[in-house]
Amino acid sequence: MNIEKIREDFPVTREWAYFNTGYYDPLPRPVVQAMSDFLAECMCTGQGNWENLFDFEEKKERTRIKLANMLGASPEEIALTRSTTEGYNLALQNIDWKKGDEIIINSVEYPPNRYIYNLLVESSEYSS
Repeated sequence: MNIEKIREDFPVTREWAYFNTGYYDPLPRPVVQAMSDFLAECMCTGQGNWENLFDFEEKKERTRIKLANMLGASPEEIALTRSTTEGYNLALQNIDWKKGDEIIINSVEYPPNRYIYNLLVESSEYSS
């Protein structure tokens, strides 16, 4: 992994140190290009085109496999979600919680995550 090559794909890093990735982060050039290509194709063939949908799902699966290889994981261990909050939600709801288990958070936890934690406690037979 070449950090300089990665930085080249993020023009914002030429002038700024960017740390606010919790809400909206800068997109790397390849992502912008892929999004642009996809939208241009939708513009020409229609967004509801089944071929576009199947192509998107195939690309998503290839991405999951590449990411798994990069991280030394199996593709089944990788979930591509729309947001970090969605990922937290899925992960936390799929833990087999036992009596006495705890979730420890800090006082400045991201509000949507705090909401997920509260829902887990309220819906649990073990809630206090």
